[in-house]
Amino acid sequence: MIKVVAKHLIKEGHTEDVLKVFRELVAETRKEDGCIAYGVHQKIEDPLVLTMLEEWESMEHLKAHMKTAHFVTLIPKTEAFYSAETEIDIYEPVV
Repeated sequence: MIKVVAKHLIKEGHTEDVLKVFRELVAETRKEDGCIAYGVHQKIEDPLVLTMLEEWESMEHLKAHMKTAHFVTLIPKTEAFYSAETEIDIYEPVV
């Protein structure tokens, strides 16, 4: 099992622009083979921080996800609204 934490810092006034795209991305991604969980969460203390929490059956499923038409098409639509580079961490269970 693979877990992904993708932290996005959004420019002031553009949270809804990003969420509009993320809603479509989440809906399509949840249909993918190997997707266990996929959702966007907003930081309570700082609403300009949106974090994608993902769970995949394997690294191969995650890699396939990053090549899907919806991922390749939708992710670039959000990048102009980020105030910093997205921080992406990938985890696998060890205990």
